Amino acid sequence: INAEYMGIHDCTIWNNDDCIAVKRNTQSCSENMLFERINASGVGLTIGSIGASGPHICVRNITFRDSVMPRTFKGIYMKSAPSPGSNATASITDILYQNITMDSPTQWAIWIGPQQAIYKGECSLAWPQDPEAACPVPAEVYWNNIVLRDITIHNPTMSPGVIIGNPINPMKGVVFDKVVVTKPGGKPWGTDYYACHGVQGHATGGTSPKPPCFDGGCLASDVCQSATQIPCCSGSSHATARCGYYDGGVGRRCS
Repeated sequence: INAEYMGIHDCTIWNNDDCIAVKRNTQSCSENMLFERINASGVGLTIGSIGASGPHICVRNITFRDSVMPRTFKGIYMKSAPSPGSNATASITDILYQNITMDSPTQWAIWIGPQQAIYKGECSLAWPQDPEAACPVPAEVYWNNIVLRDITIHNPTMSPGVIIGNPINPMKGVVFDKVVVTKPGGKPWGTDYYACHGVQGHATGGTSPKPPCFDGGCLASDVCQSATQIPCCSGSSHATARCGYYDGGVGRRCS
C-alpha cells in the first residue's frame, strides 16, 4: 500500500507473505494511515521494505492497533532496504503499533531493522543461524519515533525479536511501552532475548523482557555474555577471548 489518508479495518488476512505492507510512494510520502481490528497471520503487519532513493522517500504517521495475530510467522515487521545510490535518503517516522496480541508466533514476533531477503545487500534469510551469513543495515534510512504500546506476545517459538540500526545513523526515539512476552523462546539470543544495537531506545510500562541495548544498555569490559549485538560501553570491539562457547555459539566480551 502506498497512499495518503487511508485505512483498513475489521478484516481477516492469513497468507504466506506480508499481511499488510506499507510501501514507499515515489510521488510523495506514504502517510496518515490507520489499520485496526485485524485478525492476521503471515509475515507480519509490515512497514516496508523502505529503501533510500532520490527524491527523498518517506513513510510517516502510520498506526496499527487493536489486532490479533494467532500463530503468525512474523508479527510486527519493519524493514529497510539497501540504497541504489550514494546520495539517496529515506525516513520512517511516527509509527505506532498499539494493542496487538500474538499467540505462538513461529519466527520473529518483533523485527525492526533491515529486510530479510535473498537479494544482494539484504539481511540473509540464514541469519543468524548461519555464522557466515551477513545482515547489513542501510545507513541511508532514518528512523525516528517508533512506538510499540500494549503489545502482548504469548509463547513465541524463538527469542522475541530483532531491533538493529546502523551505528553511524542509529534509530532514534524507539519506545517499548508495556511490551510483554510470556514464555519467550531460548534461541538464538538466550537470556538477552533480543538482538539489539544501533538503537536509541527506551522501555517503560512494565516492558518485559527489556531489550538489552535500551536506556543506554551496553557491555562492560571483561564481562562475558552470549550477546554479540550489545555495544561496548568503551566503544571498543567485541572479542571472544576467555568467553568460550555457549549453547552452540561463541561468547563475547568487550576488550
